[in-house]
Amino acid sequence: MTPYVRRFLAIAAVGAALFTVSACADVPQDEPGASVKPSITKAALADKKTSCDAYKALDSETQAKLEPLAADLSAAQSDPVKALGALSQVKTLIAQQETKLSAITDQAGDAEVKVALQTRLTEVRKLKTDLDAAGTDPAKLQAVFETVDDKKSDPVKVACL
Repeated sequence: MTPYVRRFLAIAAVGAALFTVSACADVPQDEPGASVKPSITKAALADKKTSCDAYKALDSETQAKLEPLAADLSAAQSDPVKALGALSQVKTLIAQQETKLSAITDQAGDAEVKVALQTRLTEVRKLKTDLDAAGTDPAKLQAVFETVDDKKSDPVKVACL
């Protein structure tokens, strides 16, 4: 064997040995407390029609659930227990509406609809706060319900025309 062939074989053997050793080496692990922040990709915002349809569905659902409770609330003087049960359900519905409306508002991509949704969300939150402040006092509750203006145009419905 010539010296060049021996050198070549020696280099090949060392290379093979290093390759084997590096394949078996410990791979550095992340520290237990260290975490890699996932890249956050912003979801696409909803278009005007999608936001409007979601709001209309939520509004219809809420109205359908509130209608049967209205009679129980109006009978507060004749059946206070029934009225308190209805009031509890109304508060739950308003809290659910606030949560769902907040999600729709966050996803709205159309500027006009987003502003209208934010206005409506503010109204729902105020109603929720007023009902909580009224507690179970019938006079205060009546005052809260009288402040709800059914004739006032819904800002979202106007924006969704």
